[in-house]
Amino acid sequence: MLYLPCSPTLPVSILTFAGMTMNSSSPNYGAQALQYATQLVHRAAASPEQPGRGSATYAEERAARYVRERLAALGVGDIRSQPFQGLRSIWFFLAFAFGFGLSGHVAFWLLRPAFGDSPVLGGLAAWALSSASFAFGFYLLWRKFTFRDYPLRAALPHGPSQNVIAVIRPQAEVRRRVVLVGHLDSHRSVIWYVHDIVVSVYHFSTPLAIYGMAAAPLLYGLSLIPGFWILGWIAAALALFHFFAWFSGVSADLGPYSPGANDNASAVGTLLALAERLQRQPLQHVEIWLAFTGCEETGCDGM
Repeated sequence: MLYLPCSPTLPVSILTFAGMTMNSSSPNYGAQALQYATQLVHRAAASPEQPGRGSATYAEERAARYVRERLAALGVGDIRSQPFQGLRSIWFFLAFAFGFGLSGHVAFWLLRPAFGDSPVLGGLAAWALSSASFAFGFYLLWRKFTFRDYPLRAALPHGPSQNVIAVIRPQAEVRRRVVLVGHLDSHRSVIWYVHDIVVSVYHFSTPLAIYGMAAAPLLYGLSLIPGFWILGWIAAALALFHFFAWFSGVSADLGPYSPGANDNASAVGTLLALAERLQRQPLQHVEIWLAFTGCEETGCDGM
């Protein structure tokens, strides 16, 4: 869940669903949330053999349709749709970015001896080309994960996606707005999530791969100084992490989608159950925005 800004005169806070009291005659909203999540998983899946809701796919659109239908059935009057073009695969993007990193390693080691008779001049030229490749790959990662547009974006596969937003107004004047977020799409069942040990390796390797895009050209440059050649081999060791990142990117989309019960049908079900409760018991001065976003799994494109 996430805070979003609103009018500067209206404070924004988070509402704890579990903390709202229920009396003995109230429906079991926890069970209702589970039912909504289960229905979402089954209604959006292409078939029982093909579960999941890929980003910018027809299954994600079916999930959005289910949410709109449920909100309308609950009597929510202000339901908004926001269509946009979203990235289909974050893994394809990672292969794209880390491919430039691998090219940087190759450029340094293969082009260095090919420049004339002077090893110093050849080394500097190879390092310049290598650094340019590393810099561009790191620039892509930085732009993407700071939610900015990035070069060559149109070269990556995109598709139609959407956000669904429901606004539930209070009984009296609005003094505060709360925005609660859950996403419609689910992720690939990639090898990195197969076991807790593998997940730990993934968490350890990811920062090395990302920041290694900046460290490798620095180490390669210092290795050109006489007596510092060992730094070049340390930089070359980072190529292993860049290869795993690139290989994960090119192979992850070969696997199936996760059914996405925890990520993130549980949040969608919870928000729908909360919408049901708020229709029965609206708050006094708090306006609730329920945001069901698309393409979260490909870098929060919907957000």
